[in-house]
Amino acid sequence: MAKYFSACILFTILFISCKETKKTEAPQPEKELTILEKIAYANGYENWNKVEELKFTFNVDRDTSHFERTWIWKPKTNQVTAISTEDTLVYNRKDMDSTAYKTNGGFINDKYWLIAPINILWDKDGSTNELTPSAEAPISKTSMQKLTVVYKQDGGYTPW
Repeated sequence: MAKYFSACILFTILFISCKETKKTEAPQPEKELTILEKIAYANGYENWNKVEELKFTFNVDRDTSHFERTWIWKPKTNQVTAISTEDTLVYNRKDMDSTAYKTNGGFINDKYWLIAPINILWDKDGSTNELTPSAEAPISKTSMQKLTVVYKQDGGYTPW
């Protein structure tokens, strides 16, 4: 299930068309955007500085088990509220105790998948990427672009 979900997210990111920008009256040289920047901007990155609060629920169905985590994140202050069936925890990501640190691992995972097109831009210092201009899509067998992002094996919450 997790592999299928990851594959769906990856393919969604890969096949997003990039937004065109209008030329200004006086032509000025513009910096060419990287592929990661193009993906992030195509998904609203230019509005990220306007986000005051983001609330989302992450649901997992695995075999016969189900769990969900609800998050309220205030990116400007780094405050996170974690709501589960057992408890509610409010913490600041700049000052975490051991309980908050453990909870933050779930937040990092869930936030990553929620805003993956922006996270790959933010994570560019900890990853490498390769764009293949023409690759066969596994389901439709049509030719599409493929972006491969590889993260370093050290650091983070997820064990290798």
